[in-house]
Amino acid sequence: MVDFVKLLVIGLEPNDWMKNDRLTFEGKFCHETGLIKSYIANYGNLSFKIINERMTIQGSLHKYYNYIRGINAPNHLTTKIDKGFNGNRFNYNALLTVVHDLQTKFSINPYTSRLNNIETGVNVKLTFSTGLVLPSLMLMNGKEFNKPRHYAFRRAELTQYDVKAYDKALQYGIPLEVFRYELKYKRMEILNDIGIFYLSDLLNVSKLNRIKEILLKRWNQILFIDPTVDESILSPIELSRYKDYRNQSWWMKQKPIRLDRHKKRYYRIEGIYSKQLKKTIQNLIAEEWDKCLMCVTNDTSSIQSNITHEYKPNLYLDNRILNTHYL
Repeated sequence: MVDFVKLLVIGLEPNDWMKNDRLTFEGKFCHETGLIKSYIANYGNLSFKIINERMTIQGSLHKYYNYIRGINAPNHLTTKIDKGFNGNRFNYNALLTVVHDLQTKFSINPYTSRLNNIETGVNVKLTFSTGLVLPSLMLMNGKEFNKPRHYAFRRAELTQYDVKAYDKALQYGIPLEVFRYELKYKRMEILNDIGIFYLSDLLNVSKLNRIKEILLKRWNQILFIDPTVDESILSPIELSRYKDYRNQSWWMKQKPIRLDRHKKRYYRIEGIYSKQLKKTIQNLIAEEWDKCLMCVTNDTSSIQSNITHEYKPNLYLDNRILNTHYL
């Protein structure tokens, strides 16, 4: 549900962190003046930073959870990868655990810690290859998905957010097909409009479901050219067009006034001759988000129906975490 965050921490003094035994700060010097301009400490794949009186935390809450639980990537001993693991499910109970842990260890108040950046998304288990999905991502509102050479990753960069897609199984050596889809919010206006300002807002189930709606809306806006179209039954003109449509460079050369016409032609081909992979993935994204909220307080009841919509320390910490690992 939630991965990377950048939090502006309010209500603490720098010395509250400086004297914390878990944090070892290093000073970053200004080359021109020789003065220390910031202090940085790392713990559990989170970066704690102090600049004057300004205190921030940034990093992956998902990776932090796996760190405090001792959960590693399947390939963590054999492959040089970025520190931390976020290829499994990060559900609501895990988020509660992280918030409580940060509050306990570092005195973070979730009601006053303001979100400056955030990534929201899910890891989805597919029954087909993620290698079919990534090359099919063409455009997002006219912006192309870039194609890094050495990694199974795609990103479309827009003004307020980026759309990102990964092959998590390839990244972490997971013996399944695991596709990651997420939005990276570089500016918070969109989420502010639905009432998300502070860390505590991420514990409000109603607001989490609004995030889900936006996630699905953006997926629906992606120009996705389905690779399962049966070319053998296309007419010659349809086949010619489909081959063009599979070429991202072709789309980038088209004038905006012609895009809608070609999209309509493509959607007709997709609707008749494909297996509707985009729709399938959209359904899986929605299902996975819902599973992240289906946390169990006991053997018969679900907190999804009786949650109080606000954080109460220790109230849900003993909840059973469902499907933390894919393995």
